[in-house]
Amino acid sequence: MGKTTGCVMVVAVVGLLNGCVQNAARPVNQSLVPVKTIMQDLDGYASREFTPATLPDQVQKTVVNADSQAVGFHRLVLDMTTSSTQNGGTGVSHYTSHGVYQNEGNGFVRGVTTLSSNGIQTMVELDLTYRNIYYVRGQSLSLTAANANRISESQVISHFDTPAAGHELHFSYDAGYVGQTRNFIHNETSCVFGRSFEASEINPKILGTARELDCQYSNLNGVVISKDHKVYLDKYGFAIVLGRENSAANIAFTVADFKVE
Repeated sequence: MGKTTGCVMVVAVVGLLNGCVQNAARPVNQSLVPVKTIMQDLDGYASREFTPATLPDQVQKTVVNADSQAVGFHRLVLDMTTSSTQNGGTGVSHYTSHGVYQNEGNGFVRGVTTLSSNGIQTMVELDLTYRNIYYVRGQSLSLTAANANRISESQVISHFDTPAAGHELHFSYDAGYVGQTRNFIHNETSCVFGRSFEASEINPKILGTARELDCQYSNLNGVVISKDHKVYLDKYGFAIVLGRENSAANIAFTVADFKVE
């Protein structure tokens, strides 16, 4: 997602949707895929390309061995409103997003998120995440482009924490594009849990408790390139981003609707 090689942010539209995209190398499709082809069967494409079975063995086994607990839903639908302010205070953009998330077991979640402006769809983000905290595999589709961006994913995980581990989470991994066989990019994600409160404060439809979760994403040089303010929903085992800061903009997210099945 936002997700390009490592944790490089694609600023503007893509940066609204994601924090960091991890990459890897496993040739699902090394060539560029037409956006039109994907959109003709978006759900089918997502269900083929964004499942745990598509991941490198080491990545899949690391997550599965660490977490036997699935998220607390079969399907989750999340509608958000988004306001992005460019640094310096110039330019404010408003978007809405519609995200559909599917339980893939062991904390894995497949997501398909559509971003719109003025009621017109502009971007689709496909991803496979760990509880919507750690982005394992991602691809963005600009609906004005001929071809989709290449799929990126984690290739090797060297450190992996679960929410049950304690107050802090740390993910250390090497990432690259699918089909890439060397020169992967090392990335670090660090998160800290904060206060606990009633999740209904975020939206009345959300049940149970929520915990603040602040994450920062560092590049191969150890430089923090993006920060997220999230909330972790204990009942659902799933995180929602409410704020993002990067070198280009400050982005605020509001939950407009929430539904689980």
